[in-house]
Amino acid sequence: MADGESLSLLHWSAIEDQTKIGEYLLENGAEVDIRDGNGYTPLHYACMCRHVDMVKLLLKYSANVMAVSNDRILPKDLTEDENIKYLLNKQ
Repeated sequence: MADGESLSLLHWSAIEDQTKIGEYLLENGAEVDIRDGNGYTPLHYACMCRHVDMVKLLLKYSANVMAVSNDRILPKDLTEDENIKYLLNKQ
């Protein structure tokens, strides 16, 4: 399920840092690496918004840290947060 901008509920959960909703969606079959119209995954948005707990959740469900957007942007390119960079580099 996606909105008019092709953002899924999992994308919105990542943007709004709603980890409980995100976990519910993932437990019930949501695709962790679903892409929006720009090729961004929920991990891209969690990194961009600096939501460490959401990044941890997505990584727990094997989010692809090497997912490249349509503009060739990796999730790690979207954050300056050192904790998030550390988590992404551990993968």
